[in-house]
Amino acid sequence: MHTISTQKIKTQLFLALLFTFHLCRIASRKKKSMTSELILYLEPTRSSTLSTQVNSFFALCRDQPWHNNEALRYPPHITMVGFFDDPSPTLPPSSLLPSSPSVTEGSILDQLVQFLTHQIQQMMTVCASKSSLALVQGLIRPHQDAALIAIQPSPLLLDLIQSLKDRFPELGLRLKRINHLSLCYWDDDGTRPPQPLSSFSHQMLRQERAQWTDQAVTLALDQIHLLSSIAQGDGFLNESWDVVLYSIRNRDRSNGQPYPLEELKRWTLSL
Repeated sequence: MHTISTQKIKTQLFLALLFTFHLCRIASRKKKSMTSELILYLEPTRSSTLSTQVNSFFALCRDQPWHNNEALRYPPHITMVGFFDDPSPTLPPSSLLPSSPSVTEGSILDQLVQFLTHQIQQMMTVCASKSSLALVQGLIRPHQDAALIAIQPSPLLLDLIQSLKDRFPELGLRLKRINHLSLCYWDDDGTRPPQPLSSFSHQMLRQERAQWTDQAVTLALDQIHLLSSIAQGDGFLNESWDVVLYSIRNRDRSNGQPYPLEELKRWTLSL
């Protein structure tokens, strides 16, 4: 009988593990394409000054070297709740749920929409001005290869998403700070090159992205005129905001294309 070397056994085990990992990734992607995710945004109303100017900036960016940055894959937005799995079709019987005037029996998604509708209506009754819900503070560079518009949210918005998380703990919601609107940034998990980069190549890529971001900032200051007025004052009160719930299927993070967001519900924050 031939003796199999320890090294050969280790190699075979490694290849088997690699193959299993590959199969798991395929299964995960297939599952992702069969299910959907939800995300909750705060957006400047489409007819607002902020939305018009940021969309103009985005349109010009698509013809620039930094066109594959992650910000261009979304509409102008401030994330309120990060991506979470679309909930199962139904909740437990209503007798097992805490009583609430904003919740009726139905699918968990229906109940989530109903709950948000009720909470937003309540929020607007105590809000003196819809513009004061979020203060636009100006352009910031948290990193060399990122450019954002800083936002100061009202505590009412933070209370809104906290109430949502408290009401639906089973969804594992990831609450955001609601504190920026992205203009240019890269997500290395979603936009990295197909081949692994050496340390030197990665450094060169970061330098290139920093240069692109410099150019993006110059273009932003030219197209988003309200940023200039902010620099001379304390902030800008955008005239109107929307809370928007989106659904997305098959969030492919490698093709660089805009995410296929499907709007499920839009709440215009009006008095």
